[in-house]
Amino acid sequence: MSRRSLSKGQRIDVLAAASGVCHICGDRINPVRERWEVEHVIPLALGGSDDVENMRPAHRACHAGKTRRDVGVIAKAKRVAQKHAGTFRPARHKLPPSRPLPGTKASGLRKKLNGSFEPHPTRTR
Repeated sequence: MSRRSLSKGQRIDVLAAASGVCHICGDRINPVRERWEVEHVIPLALGGSDDVENMRPAHRACHAGKTRRDVGVIAKAKRVAQKHAGTFRPARHKLPPSRPLPGTKASGLRKKLNGSFEPHPTRTR
């Protein structure tokens, strides 16, 4: 979903609606001296709307920190959606064929209950 651009008047309206307070840290924003951005409360990637009701003012540094945290949440939401759709396959890590797991038929050994190893009876060397 694409984000729409806000005019200067709309940005001022968002700031005025929040009484000039940063949505994330709760400190007052001085629009003349501080850099601030309009932030989506619920990210668009997580189903948030691109309406003014979903937008709040935030300091640039506060917004960057929230965006960093949102990236992981968005990635997980995409993985879950793919899993439910049946298209996500996690990577399967395999040992190289030269090193089979101990205790398997491929290793040629089996572990006894007392902790010692013996040749596997179904495997001939």
